[in-house]
Amino acid sequence: MLSFPSTLTRRSRPLLLLSLVSTARSLSSIPPPPPLTHPGIHPPITPTSIKPWLKSLKGSIVITGATGGIGSCIVNDLIEGVGEGERIYALSRKVEGSSISKSWDPEIVTPVNWDCSTDDPMPSFLEEGEKVKLIIHTAALLNGSHGPEKNLKSINQTHFLNSLNTNTYSLIKIYQSLLPHLSPPTHFYPTLINLSARVGSITDDKSGGWWSYRISKTASNHAQVLAGIEVNRQRHKCNFLSVHPGTTYTDLSSPFVKGVGGKVHSKEFTAERILELVAGCEEEGSGGFYDWTGQSLPF
Repeated sequence: MLSFPSTLTRRSRPLLLLSLVSTARSLSSIPPPPPLTHPGIHPPITPTSIKPWLKSLKGSIVITGATGGIGSCIVNDLIEGVGEGERIYALSRKVEGSSISKSWDPEIVTPVNWDCSTDDPMPSFLEEGEKVKLIIHTAALLNGSHGPEKNLKSINQTHFLNSLNTNTYSLIKIYQSLLPHLSPPTHFYPTLINLSARVGSITDDKSGGWWSYRISKTASNHAQVLAGIEVNRQRHKCNFLSVHPGTTYTDLSSPFVKGVGGKVHSKEFTAERILELVAGCEEEGSGGFYDWTGQSLPF
């Protein structure tokens, strides 16, 4: 029941009613806001042979997680094809003096110790004036000592924050340290690849679970979008891509690949395919989320 303030006279009440009705009609005529649209789908990337691309690459390359299964294979592929005088920086927790680093050509590869899961910033390793053309971030935390969570009750704060620190905040530290040193675009746009995961897709999630890993990968995908916007606005055109490499047999995934069958890739295949995607990507791919075939994935 409509009640009126006691200060209103009997004569003014009809006028107030007319005003309320008029306002209601006016509001009802305002169209509703447009519905939210699905995130834009980026054009597919055609995997391209890496050999001619590597020979023409001008600028240094940074690989994180360089002693891991995928990261070490990427470093090996780059050593075989990189142009003369180019430098590869291989970052990992204990890479300096390791057996794998001793197999790399010291004229091409510089091992750098960096544990991206800690609070330590990325160390300085570039020479004065040195420019970076390609960054591939392969380091990640999936289960640790806690394991992927199957339900809400199993979420542990320490593991959750460790996942965010390793899988998401490590990207921020890379941005802060290396983006000021990106080389200007020539025939190849400076590129930062973050190895993501399809389980980080909000739209594609129909099974749930794996809370910490999913959330951290979703956040890293958004970080790539934000970095691409900021750098392309302030500096020059760059590619910031999130790539789902597919299930690959490595120490990270080995506890979870039973029953997957032929869908599991070798680390050598995955490493080569990632580089083929880099060689085939164009400017308009910046901020995109892709699988190993080059198809765009929904965020």
